[in-house]
Amino acid sequence: MIDLQGFFKSIALFSFLLFSSCASFQDLLLLDEGEAYPETPETITNRKLPVIQPSDVLYITVEADDLEGIAAKPFNKEPTTAIAGGGGGANLIELSGYLVDTSGHIEFPVLGKLKMGGLTTAEAQQYIKDQLLPYIKRPIVNIRFLNFKVNIVGEVNGPGVYTTTNERLTIFEALSQAGGISSFGNASNILIIREQNGEREYGRINLKSRDVFNSPYFYLQQNDVLYVEPLETKISQVRDPAQRVFPWVSLGISTITFLIAVLN
Repeated sequence: MIDLQGFFKSIALFSFLLFSSCASFQDLLLLDEGEAYPETPETITNRKLPVIQPSDVLYITVEADDLEGIAAKPFNKEPTTAIAGGGGGANLIELSGYLVDTSGHIEFPVLGKLKMGGLTTAEAQQYIKDQLLPYIKRPIVNIRFLNFKVNIVGEVNGPGVYTTTNERLTIFEALSQAGGISSFGNASNILIIREQNGEREYGRINLKSRDVFNSPYFYLQQNDVLYVEPLETKISQVRDPAQRVFPWVSLGISTITFLIAVLN
């Protein structure tokens, strides 16, 4: 006769060991630590506008207030078709890109070399406007990044390089493009690697803390690298391959338990 009581005790012990190795509910929560959210709107003080750097590609158009725009035509590139996008998708778009060289300059029609490095897009717009005044009375200049990209690696559902034309990119928006953090990703200690002005800096950000919105790394810069490290539970599973088969063994034991209960 099978000792069912002892058998069920073994099942309970095995189940405890199995689920103790899984990520807990608290591990998966975001923004659940720290002080409560303020009841009144906060002033955003931690957003640092990205500056133009070598190897950036800029979309620049010049317009004039004359009806046909004839005066502005010599200052615009002819658009070419290219592929843009990151991660899972890519779209054909029309673009006129200016590559910023290693010294921070671009080669602009008629005006020649222009120093863009170190300027924000708003500052660059005003600078080009000033250079156009001898040719156009009231020039209109539009500038945006064509290769504003971030590299997301580690415990996310879709690691890869993601490109956007929007220079306002938060860490939540970037992770959403990567499919979110995986079940084994450590959201409390994400590494940000940032290169600017020939220097490399490293920062950490905790997505479990409500204070994340005030972090200097909440708003991403172009070419940032995000690394989501694994939780200890993932590391323990890699060290102990036997834990990978626990769910299957548990299923088998549950089936045997059910058959024994029915037969008795």
